[in-house]
Amino acid sequence: MTFKPAECTTATNLVTWGAMAVFLVALILSFWGAHLWARIICPIFGVLMIACWLFSVKGYAVNDGMLNVEHPLWSDRFEVRGIAPEDRRPGKAVRLFASNWIFGHTLGLCYDKKIGMFFVYMTNPDHRLYVETAKGLLLISPEDEAGLSRALSGATKTRHL
Repeated sequence: MTFKPAECTTATNLVTWGAMAVFLVALILSFWGAHLWARIICPIFGVLMIACWLFSVKGYAVNDGMLNVEHPLWSDRFEVRGIAPEDRRPGKAVRLFASNWIFGHTLGLCYDKKIGMFFVYMTNPDHRLYVETAKGLLLISPEDEAGLSRALSGATKTRHL
């Protein structure tokens, strides 16, 4: 079963488009005129934009007790153990290696003192789904949270039989 990620928020889309505009301006200025700052910033900003795009979420797939988070060029596989209980949900998390508001609301590795490190592939915070996996907590945001939750519950039951 495959599930679409939730649509990005308006703020996320505005920040993404703004970041692309800044990159294009820096790219143009790096070739036009003697703008040293643009020649330094442009490649760095370009690499960061590509990295954020590579980790963007294109979909979620449930198959044989595994949840695949699909990215543009690969998929991350997580062995599902179930939906996370309320006490395993992060409060104030710190982004360790994560992008914020570029091609998704939060994408990457975060830390919460209560639960430790966890992965986040969230496009929209209004569609949160907390999943316990063999790698720890996973926070995702499918368009159909209830449908994906049912699919994950069914996948873990059939795996344990």
